[in-house]
Amino acid sequence: MSVPKALKVRGVSRPDKIGIVARTLREALLKGCDKLKIPYDGTQIHLEEDGTLITDDDYFQTLQTNTCLVLVEIGQSWLGGFDMFKRSLEDALAALSQGNLSSEIEAFLKEKLSTTRQALVEFVYSQQGNIAAERRDEDPEWFQGMDQRFKTKSHVMFVKAQERVRGYFSKTKEMLANESTNYTRAALDRRARVITALKDGLKEKEYHGVYFKRNADCEARLCDLLGWFSCQGAYDTTECCYHHSINPYLNKESMILFSTWNLDHVIEKSRSVIPGLEEAIRNCPAQKEVNVPYFYDLLFTRKNLKLVDIRCHKKGIHTGRVDKKRFYRRPTGQGR
Repeated sequence: MSVPKALKVRGVSRPDKIGIVARTLREALLKGCDKLKIPYDGTQIHLEEDGTLITDDDYFQTLQTNTCLVLVEIGQSWLGGFDMFKRSLEDALAALSQGNLSSEIEAFLKEKLSTTRQALVEFVYSQQGNIAAERRDEDPEWFQGMDQRFKTKSHVMFVKAQERVRGYFSKTKEMLANESTNYTRAALDRRARVITALKDGLKEKEYHGVYFKRNADCEARLCDLLGWFSCQGAYDTTECCYHHSINPYLNKESMILFSTWNLDHVIEKSRSVIPGLEEAIRNCPAQKEVNVPYFYDLLFTRKNLKLVDIRCHKKGIHTGRVDKKRFYRRPTGQGR
């Protein structure tokens, strides 16, 4: 005998959801129509998520608890997520066109419109690529022109993240080398130790390749499990107000476009962090050592890095500054 299922039902033009319990597809249809006060004859049941039409009990029995169903009457249609975006967009446009709104309400609707538009773009865009494919043989077009050593998309993106971080390390070495004339013999030795410590830390962390790797631990990566990256907004904001997003795992074009996104330093690398490190190396007092972990975090970790769509990237001078009180620490192994 079929097991009762707790489900949710809604209508095409009614986003509010009502709970029902049903053992069969027919029972779900009967109860749903009764709850929503719509005619039974001709009404069909679709999955809210993707618009799939449910026509038999075998499929109905596979539904998970709390699955949301849409009851579609004669003359109506339901295409899943696209319909939700479309209807939300239409609601926002209609409200804006009425005029005579308070500034607060208008601002809210414009924000809703922007969010919905971005979600709609992402939905349509996601249909144009092979988002689930991971191996080369599953999506050969994505790997076109790449070295044969790359077998998975995650490996490619892992290396791309490493390349960015390696670039930051190379820039650090280059800028420190340009200041050699200002260094004493002791400072030159100190600089060599700092560079070695930074490089050792990067090797231990595999140059933070996990930032772009979608199958890495969630605490380390900057994307979700499908590979969607969200813009974190300009250095002086808490979030992206335009809801920019991109998925380089979708297709080759989006992977190339992702290269225009900046892994931006909130406290600027070239204007503040590296000059601060150079100052710390040159002026390190006796009985202290340069606080390498502090500078490492500023140069290479998410404590000072934000992933930013090029449209949100601000190229002007950032206001953040290094903390000179954290330039030095007691030598490792010494007590307080």
